[in-house]
Amino acid sequence: MTYFNTNGLLTPPIQILDMILPTRQEREKLNGYQGLAIWLTGLPASGKSTLALHVVQELLNRNYTASVLDSDVLRLGLCRDLDYSPASRSENIRRAGEVAKLLVNTGSIVVAAFISPYLADRSRLRALLGKDCFYEVFLSCPLDICEKRDLKGTLPKSTKWLDHILHWDYSPL
Repeated sequence: MTYFNTNGLLTPPIQILDMILPTRQEREKLNGYQGLAIWLTGLPASGKSTLALHVVQELLNRNYTASVLDSDVLRLGLCRDLDYSPASRSENIRRAGEVAKLLVNTGSIVVAAFISPYLADRSRLRALLGKDCFYEVFLSCPLDICEKRDLKGTLPKSTKWLDHILHWDYSPL
């Protein structure tokens, strides 16, 4: 199907969607609340996914449209081509941020569970989603508790790596 505007010129598909679909502001007015992203960060096995599931269940119980965006799930599909190198970790967060933006723009509340170790990545998320709808929450869980909970073995045993992650900058922007 080809679409032309009133001047007979081809209209790009994204502009057609913009003309047909309700805007974010219209969706928020219909919903009675703002779409937003709650980004849970912290060490592996700190409880991010568990908390995300409980928060979304409570939001659904209160008739909000809400979704969990979980790193483990994204790595099974959208991000399965990525490893755990610094560049791949950043790309994983970038892709997750784009998915979160799509959901937020539909008026959904997104609860994302990602380690998100790099301040630069979290700053890009804040810029992408907007300060008014991006809430970063660091789950502070002691390392010994994370080690006990780490059934998947994702918490590396490398002292050098642990030293690096224990010095992440999680101060709010």
